[in-house]
Amino acid sequence: MSPRAIPCLVVALALSTSALGQNVWTRASRPDEASAQRVHERVEELFAMERDDKFGQGLVLERARGELERAIARDPNAITLQFDLGIVESQLRRYPRAIERLERALSAEPDHPMAARAWDALGTAYAHVRRYEDEAHAYQKYLALVRTDSSRAVTMMNLAETKMYLGDLDSAIEGYREANRLAVQAGSYSASVISALCMWGLAVALDRSGDRGGARSTMTHALGLDPNALFLKSESVFFVPDYERDWYLGLAALTKAMAATSPSVQRDEWQRSFVHWDRYISGALADKIPSLWVARAMSHRSVTIEAIKRIERSQLARKGTNDGKRPALPPQ
Repeated sequence: MSPRAIPCLVVALALSTSALGQNVWTRASRPDEASAQRVHERVEELFAMERDDKFGQGLVLERARGELERAIARDPNAITLQFDLGIVESQLRRYPRAIERLERALSAEPDHPMAARAWDALGTAYAHVRRYEDEAHAYQKYLALVRTDSSRAVTMMNLAETKMYLGDLDSAIEGYREANRLAVQAGSYSASVISALCMWGLAVALDRSGDRGGARSTMTHALGLDPNALFLKSESVFFVPDYERDWYLGLAALTKAMAATSPSVQRDEWQRSFVHWDRYISGALADKIPSLWVARAMSHRSVTIEAIKRIERSQLARKGTNDGKRPALPPQ
């Protein structure tokens, strides 16, 4: 799964392999089971597995890729296997190859039963190569084909993330709220994770729109659902560019600092927030694609610097009082 963090918070559906014994891919090497349909069914079995061991997953996907390539060599017109291989290539992070294969398959058979899954995988691949307009288009095509609330929630959230990166904050805010509504309506554990990620994204979109009160309120809600940002830091959640994650974590620390009553907690959260804003700004300024939000990030960083200085002055003043000395006044 992935809230997309593209800059986003892009969310990728993970595949599992632990339940895949030798029966699946050992059988795959037998010539009498080499038909395109049987190969597709074995790939479908893989896709149907629950998420599990990441290391094993990569090995199985590589074996799937090899089997699919051999089957396609025997039958180049097996369009279903072209879809399968494109999706596997995307899972293996071979994004240019996945894009080429899925674009060709969708062009040949746009109404194929695997079209929805292909559009979703294509959107993820576009995100990783930073083709954001194409990514948004792919997600919209997927949403036009799928009606399940939980499935739509993930893609709606990813689309909102893409819209935010493109600067369309109104659409992003609306999209996060709709994705959250769908996730709450779905009601499963995975949907609760999606809901938390929607709140993270919505808080950032509101912050970038200038609604800082709404951003802090929404971030407080997000932290209630994901107190230690475990969902946000999950390997299933990706951001393109990677430094985009620092905005989320910087805003979270800033929100915690403003709510804290303990001076030591305030100081720690302000310092943590400063680190994330500074990292975001450094990454954005070095990026070949200009960020729309650097000035706002600099404003946040300035707030954290002033807050840290204020706490330090207060601590010095208390120390001076405890020592029986009058604290020095700041220069006028």
